[in-house]
Amino acid sequence: MQSRQGTGEGGDLASIGRALRRNWRLILAVTAISVVAAVAISLLRDSTYSAQAQLRFSTTDTQQILSQSPSPQAAEDAAAANAEYVIAPQVVNAVKRRLDSPLTPSELTDAIETRVQTGTNLVAIEAQADKPEGAADIANAFAFETQAFLTERQHDVFRRAADAVEKRRAEAEADGALPKGTAEIFAEQLIRLDTLARFSSPVNIVSQASVPGSPDRPGLVQSCLLALVLGLLLGSLAALVREFLRRGLASSDQLERSLQLPVAGHIPGNAMIRATGEDDGERAIEAHLDPFRILRANVAFLDSGGGPRVLGVTSAIAAEGKSTVAAGLAVAFAMGGARTVLVECNLRQPEQAAFLSLADAPGLSDYLSGNASLEETLQVGRLHGGPSEEDSAGADGAAAEISHDDATLVAEVACITAGTPSTGASELLRTERLRGLLASLREDYEVVILDCAPLLSVSDALDLLPHVDAALLCVRVGHTTEVQSELAKSLLERGGSYPVALVLTGVETAADSSRYTLHSSRHKAAGAKTEVPALADSPRLD
Repeated sequence: MQSRQGTGEGGDLASIGRALRRNWRLILAVTAISVVAAVAISLLRDSTYSAQAQLRFSTTDTQQILSQSPSPQAAEDAAAANAEYVIAPQVVNAVKRRLDSPLTPSELTDAIETRVQTGTNLVAIEAQADKPEGAADIANAFAFETQAFLTERQHDVFRRAADAVEKRRAEAEADGALPKGTAEIFAEQLIRLDTLARFSSPVNIVSQASVPGSPDRPGLVQSCLLALVLGLLLGSLAALVREFLRRGLASSDQLERSLQLPVAGHIPGNAMIRATGEDDGERAIEAHLDPFRILRANVAFLDSGGGPRVLGVTSAIAAEGKSTVAAGLAVAFAMGGARTVLVECNLRQPEQAAFLSLADAPGLSDYLSGNASLEETLQVGRLHGGPSEEDSAGADGAAAEISHDDATLVAEVACITAGTPSTGASELLRTERLRGLLASLREDYEVVILDCAPLLSVSDALDLLPHVDAALLCVRVGHTTEVQSELAKSLLERGGSYPVALVLTGVETAADSSRYTLHSSRHKAAGAKTEVPALADSPRLD
């Protein structure tokens, strides 16, 4: 059994590509709706007509005009500075009176747009209206009234300038007779200013607006192309959102096809390890183990060297059944005769103590923080076999009492629980003490199973992956979404070159009815090594 490894960002892009392919009908539907809507809007909306008049501005600076050599740059600056006068209140009100328009000044202002043509002294006035004649009339009215307003404004400037020259001449004459040259200068300036005040114009109408022959409706082809692109983008976004909102993959076949990973086992929803009450003062559990035996057999083929020694069990998110899988697989290995230890590495949400009827602490966090020795953290669960509830019921249906002392010892499972809750879980899992622990357990046990935290919730599992020989990704059918599963797969494949296999949980399959009672006890190691005795009469795992 070989896993198919992906690489980096390529895996993420492939996941997105598969999501888009799965939702191609949705993308096609959104795109088609967008194109149809664009065509309908283009054909049904009210027609709008545009017309344009053009003005040429000259400098309004009195000194520039009197010098008789205004610069081109001065004319360009004049166009930029005076373009705002096109929508001056005086101009807009004059346009309204000129056209006798029912539009308000604000509506008239909104109906036009002015643009200064870069590098020139030209200003374009573009008007829009629902009738072609209306667009041309508005553009021309603004052009004429702008010219009239600015011309009168400049004439007034020249008249005031002429009055100022006349005043200076009168003051000079009052002081005595003017030299002939000075009198001529005053006379020349007065003549020039009087002429400018009557005939000069700072703005000329270069071209009047003509009546447009067709509305400004964008081309149908252009609208369709724009809608096509927008529809594809919106459809793709809707497809990705749909993937994230999907409740989960509906079947194991769908999961296998989607993730393209080998499936090592199918764990039914009723294949649980759960507490059933007290048995001679000790908590007992019920286990349906046939699916875990099958999983144990398949795991042996993940590694060509006779099976992985250190096995990581994780999931994409919480509530996927990974802790159940880890515990059940540990029991199955132990029943097969392998010296097995289960290490609960999910320090944030521990469950194994409750599953296996063990003490919560001391555990892994206590060992990693230096507050407990390995011998103090190891606990042993002894699994005894017994008849099912149906077999142990009397004639009246009442269950008969069965003492675990009379039951057959089936297996012993060593376990290190999560231990005392700690706020520094990530830091503890990155210590050299953890690496030393895993190296020691690899020497002392044939199988080391790590119950890791979910991959998408926290980064704890990523710190453990470099130490495993193989990894199992638990995916709950009908619960985990495809995007979540693919992201978890991508993280696993980036963690190393170990093989990865799926364990599908929550499948609808008949479960084993065997009953076992597990009794917990503290294991005290006598020597440097920690040993859980293998059962001499139990078949060894091939």
